[in-house]
Amino acid sequence: MLDATSQERVSSTQHTLPNIAAEGILVLDENKFITYANQAAEAMLGYGANHTSSNLVGVPYQRLSAAPLAPLNGTPAKRVEAALRHKNGRWLTVNLTQSRIAPNLPHILVSFTNSAEQLQQEQSLTHTQRLAGLGTLTASIAHELTNPISIITTTCHAILQDMQDKSLDNNQLTQYTQMIERSAWRCIRLTDTLRGYTRQGKLQLAITDFAALVEDALLLVQQQFLKEFNVTICTELDAEHQTIVCDPNRLTQVLVNLLTNARDAMQPAGGQITIRSWFIAPGERDVQLRDARLPAAITAVGAFAFAIEDSGPGIAPDVIEHIFSPFFTTKRSGAGTGLGLYIAREIVEQHNGRLLAENTPHSGARFIVLLPQQ
Repeated sequence: MLDATSQERVSSTQHTLPNIAAEGILVLDENKFITYANQAAEAMLGYGANHTSSNLVGVPYQRLSAAPLAPLNGTPAKRVEAALRHKNGRWLTVNLTQSRIAPNLPHILVSFTNSAEQLQQEQSLTHTQRLAGLGTLTASIAHELTNPISIITTTCHAILQDMQDKSLDNNQLTQYTQMIERSAWRCIRLTDTLRGYTRQGKLQLAITDFAALVEDALLLVQQQFLKEFNVTICTELDAEHQTIVCDPNRLTQVLVNLLTNARDAMQPAGGQITIRSWFIAPGERDVQLRDARLPAAITAVGAFAFAIEDSGPGIAPDVIEHIFSPFFTTKRSGAGTGLGLYIAREIVEQHNGRLLAENTPHSGARFIVLLPQQ
């Protein structure tokens, strides 16, 4: 039993907990009975406003949980996947964290989110950012399609003209046909690249040539960057290490997002973007990293690394710590979603990799992607 002072401390702490949070919050007493549940917890577990006959206070936690809570041994709280029973009997998969409600009190704070809803929200954010990115790519795609379509129409006109003049021989016809075929395949590749950029779903890993991914990304943005933003792009790729295991569509999106971020960082004057790639052997210290440290998990197995480097003003110290946060942007209102870097990091981490940001020695910023060796 708790003394009056401890009871008052528990009651005071419970009243400070957010009742309108999206995250479900439960407080358990020393016997693992629920003493507090916020509205989100009751709603997710079926005890909300539409179920007024009962609520969660007084319910033993073991009635809700598929497994007992892990003992608290003073280690930092970790979010784990667990199952909680809905009032209708079905099991709900959640991401759950437990901790002490306050030092020297036996009460436990359990917070959780619906895994399915969280996944759906993350996928929705990703898709929203992709669709927002399409606006950026539209002008570039239109320009890229104009060239092969013009070749096709001009060649067809030449064929018809030569047929009328009766000057078309087999060699000319073969040349014309090959020109049309090459241009048609270029159109197909453009549309396939764009379709892959917007595709949703689970990672589809494949052995991939990184140089081909860079070529796909440049196909989408390079002409627009040069003509509308005065931005040139050059590449310095490691010719000996080009094969990686990844989802090529998702990694193309990472490249496009990082390139777009670099482009915007150099406005209005423009500048140069450099795409570099290199290999980090297991146990090797990466001398190319300046401020960022190589994660130990990647050091152990080695990594394929690539960086997008710009010649802009660099990243301010008060910005760099928030730069991967969702909806964080330094652009003017309406100029960006604040999701590009966040989504890029999410995709890289889905590949068990890391996305790091640092300033270059002279000026500009560098975003480094580290993909562990498979």
